[in-house]
Amino acid sequence: MLLFVAGAWAHVGQPIGGIDLSVGPLGVEVEASWGLLIPDGDEWRWVCHEAITEPGAQRSPRYARGAEHRLGWMPDAVQGRGGFTLFHSPDGCAWDEVSGSDGRLVRDATYDPALPEVAWAAAGDEAWRSADGGATFEVAFTAADRELRGIRATTDGVVAVATDPEATQVFLLRFTSGGGLTEELLASGEALDARIGAVDGDDVFVIVDPFGADRVLRATRSSSGPASVDLVFQAAGQVTDLAWDGTTAWVVEDGIRLFTVRRGVVAPVASWPLGPGIDVVDGDVWGVPQSWVLGAMLTRSNDDGATFETQAFPDDVSGPLACAPETPVAQRCDPLWDVLLPTVRGYDDPPEDTGAPPPLEDPDRPSEDVVGAEVRSCGCGGSGGALPVAVGLVALLTRRAAPRWGLSLARGTRSA
Repeated sequence: MLLFVAGAWAHVGQPIGGIDLSVGPLGVEVEASWGLLIPDGDEWRWVCHEAITEPGAQRSPRYARGAEHRLGWMPDAVQGRGGFTLFHSPDGCAWDEVSGSDGRLVRDATYDPALPEVAWAAAGDEAWRSADGGATFEVAFTAADRELRGIRATTDGVVAVATDPEATQVFLLRFTSGGGLTEELLASGEALDARIGAVDGDDVFVIVDPFGADRVLRATRSSSGPASVDLVFQAAGQVTDLAWDGTTAWVVEDGIRLFTVRRGVVAPVASWPLGPGIDVVDGDVWGVPQSWVLGAMLTRSNDDGATFETQAFPDDVSGPLACAPETPVAQRCDPLWDVLLPTVRGYDDPPEDTGAPPPLEDPDRPSEDVVGAEVRSCGCGGSGGALPVAVGLVALLTRRAAPRWGLSLARGTRSA
């Protein structure tokens, strides 16, 4: 869930960078440190985080989309607007409080890819289900003595990851309408968190997040007994995101390095343009770079990660989403646009606007290679310590690395 990145930079006035993205039938949407970015033809529109947060909130919301519906949730029980932590939007303009989420810690939400009117949310020890696109929810099941951390729809129900209240064990929960609720122990330790990285049939990829280095597990359901659990990737630091394309796991480490895992072989992707979020759809690898380092807002590779081409810059965001005056976007985002505007201009290459200068264009700063991802001999270990996201990316402020990473800053097609 990218909790470190989302918690570090939030809202208007913060460094301009990506958090995550979603690629679906209706296009690409970008979750950024400065808001939700929605494509609008050759331009993009902005929904400020402040549409669903309390003024001064420091945590970034997370978002999910199912057809025309969207959900936004705050991973903090006090920073959501009006004390609510889950919000439903039918159009990107209205963001209505979901009844029952006031004061509740909603850690994750998702839509069923096959049934976009069906949404799920993980709140404390309860899994909530919606049949109306996320406008209303009811409790689907309660997992006693568990704290749900992530949830995803499956072909026959839903899977969730949870910890015990002391956060010393990680469990995988499976719920089906006909078979009820089952759980299996995945990991033990101290100060554990967990997230679901991907679901593919009977396989669930789980990111186990202890106080130290993260690891990715693959749990495969068995009809004859407990699920088999395999170690897919042992990180040297934090796994900020994961995507699965049916044959390859794409793992982002510390928001800086990208690795592929194919048949147990771990390989670095040297061209990864420094971003914490990834999605892989129909052979295309999508990323959301830190714009304040590289300039780009959205990148795509159609050659298996060999090169990445810019699909959008912050300059392509033309303004807030056009909304009726009574909506939160009009009331909260429109007045903030003039404050935000100077900070999101001058990123394109060459600059087309006359706002702030392009990032890192001080001629006195050195231009150096970014230290690439180390080659790992197997999927079960790595050498050396990894920089935390904040330390590593702040260090990159003194480097203009894009050309040497194979990242094209020329405008690419925006067909998605």
